[in-house]
Amino acid sequence: MSAIHKAIRQSVYDRLEGGRLDEAEDLCRESLLILEELCPVHVDVVTALCRLGWILDRRRAWAEALDCAERAREVLNELGSSIPAGQRESLLLDALILHGVALRQLGRYRHAEVPFQQAVRLAEVNHEVPELLISACDHLALNYRLAGNFEQAVCLYGLAILFARRAFGEVNALTATMCYHLAALQFSRGRFQDGLTPARQSLEMRRILLGPTHPDALSAETVLNQLQTAMEKEAKARPVLSVVRSATMANTVTLSDLCSAAL
Repeated sequence: MSAIHKAIRQSVYDRLEGGRLDEAEDLCRESLLILEELCPVHVDVVTALCRLGWILDRRRAWAEALDCAERAREVLNELGSSIPAGQRESLLLDALILHGVALRQLGRYRHAEVPFQQAVRLAEVNHEVPELLISACDHLALNYRLAGNFEQAVCLYGLAILFARRAFGEVNALTATMCYHLAALQFSRGRFQDGLTPARQSLEMRRILLGPTHPDALSAETVLNQLQTAMEKEAKARPVLSVVRSATMANTVTLSDLCSAAL
């Protein structure tokens, strides 16, 4: 089984690298049928289901991707302790994140929280691969953001930044990405001042790691510029709003008052 699986995995990878998504999907489906016929309860079946699920995610076929994730988790439950703990945790984490992503893309944010939270708890146990914990936090934070739970999203991004710095040092790609996501969140919710620091940190790191003209560095620069522009507009509007509030309390306001405040 494993020899077949490895050969198929490489073939799928080659097709994905070449942008041949249709061929990769067809190969995944064919290989999954073969693997399930040979032994329906096997780790290779779990891997094949997750691989197909992520391809379906790229094709925006989220209902079918959700089915792949659910089936992968069912097979893992049947396998139980018959596979090494480390391998089981790795497979389960992949299936949980796929499960959450599919639910989130289908707009089922509350349902998506459960597998994402399970993924975070599972990744916390696996200290040897910190990227998994950071990725799980990132997915859960995005789900909170889309569901409107902004404070929880801010907390998760903050944790992801902390974990990334502890694992990889002050300047690294994962920290830069988490800072970028946090800055974008703060901009979208009108917390411009709170977004400035992570925006600056993301831009500085991406310029160091990728160069100033890299698309990711330019994206970080755009977010920082948006935050600064929004803060400037907010500062200009503040005197006018103050006059309007005062006049409202006094039940009187003049055009000259508003013009003076605007200037």
